[in-house]
Amino acid sequence: AADQGPLDGPRADGTAPDNTAGKDLPPQGDAPPPTKKPGLLPNTALWDPPATAIHVDPGNENDPQEDGSLAHPYDSLADVTWKDGAVVALRRGTTLEMPAFTINGKNITLASYGSGTTRPTIRCTSVASGSNKHAIRVDSGNHLVFRDFILEAPKATSCMRLGGASSGDIKLDNVKLSGASWGLRAFSMTNLTVHNSEVEHIKDDGMFIQGVTDIEIANCYV
Repeated sequence: AADQGPLDGPRADGTAPDNTAGKDLPPQGDAPPPTKKPGLLPNTALWDPPATAIHVDPGNENDPQEDGSLAHPYDSLADVTWKDGAVVALRRGTTLEMPAFTINGKNITLASYGSGTTRPTIRCTSVASGSNKHAIRVDSGNHLVFRDFILEAPKATSCMRLGGASSGDIKLDNVKLSGASWGLRAFSMTNLTVHNSEVEHIKDDGMFIQGVTDIEIANCYV
């Protein structure tokens, strides 16, 4: 009898039809890495910080009047004092190269500002050789928001390390993490939210979360 087509019902003996007859089957072996599809993440509108934010523009070098204002932004996050309630914004479309740094405090936001929709990039220059290096580290932070930027850390232990018994209510929104051994590491804290974010080109775990209560992860690509 002729081979049954892919839409035919079961054979007379009750067995399923062989729908692979005459077809080219893909080679067996290791599956190729997944390909990110356009539109996987929603188009997230960039948040505009208040005029009172601390502004950082890596292109504003050699400005003797640097004060973090919109007119005279700092040229590095290294110039910023992370005080409670601070909103720190990187200029969109720019790339800032700097060593790993720590943010501790309450009600702090790290975001972006300016025209256009190209998120700013922070490129960590620290090398994890004999000791851990986390591009952004939080040991004691509450009500922190990280949004609308790209964080590259090709030689670091992790892109972001969050945790500590006194840490909680930390949110990532529209952030891309890439390059490190681990993307996001979070320990011993409460209320972690990750929305509309990407973790890619990581050498180990995209997200390693341990001892964290109240976790929400949505619309992410890992």
